[in-house]
Amino acid sequence: MRQGLDNSEGIVGWAYIEHETGDKVGLVKVFVEMMSQVSRLSRNHFVFQYPGVNHLVGLSLLNIGRYWETHDVLEVYWINSDTIGHLGGQEAQLQSLQHFDRYLGRAAKAGQLGGANLVLYTDHGSTLDDAIVVEYQSLLPDLLGDDLHLMYYPNIYLTEPSKKVELAQEIIAETSVDLTIIRESELKVAGYFSGGSFEINARGDSYQYIYHGIDYFGYDQLGYQDEFLSKEAWLALTKDHWYPTAIPSIFTLLQNPDAGHIVFVLNGPQIPYYLLGPKGHHAGLTRDDLLVSLFVKGPAFEELEPMDEFWLHEAFTKHLPMVDFEAKPSRERHSLRYSYPH
Repeated sequence: MRQGLDNSEGIVGWAYIEHETGDKVGLVKVFVEMMSQVSRLSRNHFVFQYPGVNHLVGLSLLNIGRYWETHDVLEVYWINSDTIGHLGGQEAQLQSLQHFDRYLGRAAKAGQLGGANLVLYTDHGSTLDDAIVVEYQSLLPDLLGDDLHLMYYPNIYLTEPSKKVELAQEIIAETSVDLTIIRESELKVAGYFSGGSFEINARGDSYQYIYHGIDYFGYDQLGYQDEFLSKEAWLALTKDHWYPTAIPSIFTLLQNPDAGHIVFVLNGPQIPYYLLGPKGHHAGLTRDDLLVSLFVKGPAFEELEPMDEFWLHEAFTKHLPMVDFEAKPSRERHSLRYSYPH
């Protein structure tokens, strides 16, 4: 996100296969890679995401003032809202957000945020209402058998990639999976669902959506008629729809060099099984999962033009370039003495 990268680059899941080397990348390596992108001061926030210790992140807000002399940008991760949403559902998540609001209010009243520029945002939404858990970890291996090489939502890696069309269609016919998607070429992606299929074609930086059977995304209701649209135009057209920005989001994910031979999607109320997530998840293409909010306040943003919509990965590189994550913090000079001071 700091670099403005979309999902055609970077990590594609909590476990995946690097197509170039054939190596499996597991949970531990993915977590370490993610932590390498997080500020040293903020890494413990990922440890303090669980109930019982999450208040330590909130209390850290009361210490912000002492860091302003040596740091230009400070990052706080309130991950408890994500964790508690998985575990407890919507009501528990709302309570967690209220806890964060109280801690932020205490920091403001204590003068810790005086003169600061505040950027407050979320990295995803969640499906939390009456979620239906799908245990894909047993469902899909039973169906795919020896054709399955590795699977971790949303990616499926096959022993015989040439069978991806056949198997993508079989998954739809035999399971409750909502969508299966494959990459046909650098310019075309195909998707399958119980009522038909669709294709996404690319031309330059624009994308065309054509459906066969029923319109799964319902974009015909918006007046869409098979034209090529930029990702900005897709965002403007679909931002208030149940499936915002699905077309460019799907296409760019399938262009990631490490994406699965088949990408499968469970849309709400269905959610993929997750050991710590019986009540909710953020794994689909609906507005509940994809739409996020952005709040900015401070002297650096006084002349900022209002944003009706934005791509989250472009928030800092395009809309908030004044936030400089690369600014080097100054450090106090230290020295050792071999005598007692007089």
